Amino acid sequence: MKEVEILTGEFGERIGQLSLADAISQNHTRLENSFNRLYPDKSYDDCKQEVVDKIDEEQTAYELDIKLRMNYLARHGPNYRSIPFLLSIAYCIESQRAFEKGNTEEAWAFIPYAESFAEMAEEDFILEAERLDSVARAGGQGRAAKFKPAKDEAIRLLKENRPEDGWKNDINYAIKLIEDDLCCFIEKEKIDLNWGELNKTLKRWLKVKNSEIRTEFER
Repeated sequence: MKEVEILTGEFGERIGQLSLADAISQNHTRLENSFNRLYPDKSYDDCKQEVVDKIDEEQTAYELDIKLRMNYLARHGPNYRSIPFLLSIAYCIESQRAFEKGNTEEAWAFIPYAESFAEMAEEDFILEAERLDSVARAGGQGRAAKFKPAKDEAIRLLKENRPEDGWKNDINYAIKLIEDDLCCFIEKEKIDLNWGELNKTLKRWLKVKNSEIRTEFER
């Protein structure tokens, strides 16, 4: 396959210079890693086959997206966490089949959607892991206490840098304005938090409803 540069824009980060086959393969690897950690008793291959069967029944990735996305956003149903996996796989399959038909541009156009849902799947794994960790350490000292100074500083920075008309739910802009100062604070205070992953950590913190940091962000 021809080497092509692709930008995922608002749906994800830059993939860079790689082939369509590599892009699809990397996305499946990313999904499988999250899937195996979130569902250790289930098979990623079975999940892929479920999607293949749906598409073979003439359901497009877009149709599956329309049908399932609202259930995921509403956290509706016992299996809502599997939806990002299903949709990311669906867009990968659509991409591969479009390429096989000679529709290269259409094939590449599916990749940002596959990447976007793969990111959602990763975030769900992290949030669930943090929830289980919180339950496991109830009543004792744990990560929450260890990271509280960093969260408190993030709250202070959000308040200090807040625009006159508020953040308007723009998480990326808020992180851009406070990330460097928070990183310096973490290093200065020797907080055991990976500052290389700080952007993702802040996104997780800011998405937890009714938390102190989310409340400050929404002011």
